[in-house]
Amino acid sequence: MKTMLMSAGRRSRVVPGALVCVACGVSTTAAVGSITHFTDEASWRAASGPVTTVGMPDILPGYQPAAYAQTGLAIATVSGYTIPTGAEDVAFALGVPTGTTVFTKTGDSSFRFAGPVTAFAQQWLYYQPQVIQLYREGTLRESFLWSPSPPDPWPASKFYGFTSTEPFDLIYSFPISTSIHYGTQIMFSQVVPTPSVVAMIALSVTMRVRPRRRLR
Repeated sequence: MKTMLMSAGRRSRVVPGALVCVACGVSTTAAVGSITHFTDEASWRAASGPVTTVGMPDILPGYQPAAYAQTGLAIATVSGYTIPTGAEDVAFALGVPTGTTVFTKTGDSSFRFAGPVTAFAQQWLYYQPQVIQLYREGTLRESFLWSPSPPDPWPASKFYGFTSTEPFDLIYSFPISTSIHYGTQIMFSQVVPTPSVVAMIALSVTMRVRPRRRLR
């Protein structure tokens, strides 16, 4: 299901078959573009185009914020947590065996991308509302609240994703409380240059490297 929320001063529109904003627990403030929220991964992927996934089984233990830079996720302020014996409840909620390394965070987190992004998603154990802010070149572009709906008495792994008509290169999120949260996947879709843009870049590079003709 998904809900589209338009920027401030525009009329909000509900995508057919979706819940209204209040039911979804999502709101947008001071938006520049428009955000479409998804709770179904297949629908999100269909709307996002080519998707890069960072997560199991390639999550590294410890705090290594630049470990996934080769994927386009330049900085991720989350840690890798290997679920120990005795934490079977966490493993059960995530649907993985103990000994698996998953993402974890307490409090604020940020995700900085190598280039502009128009879609982002997570498979995460979120049971507290999250404030999400999107930035582009240091300027706040979108800010909204996401709340698990319905909230679980014990966290269950949830998919949450969104697309934006306004590209962004940094996500900053923080929970209403500072409880520990766990996750298994981070997904995003980077902006792909159009053929005309690629051609212009190639022409520019060619002109720069063209040797000068000698004067006789």
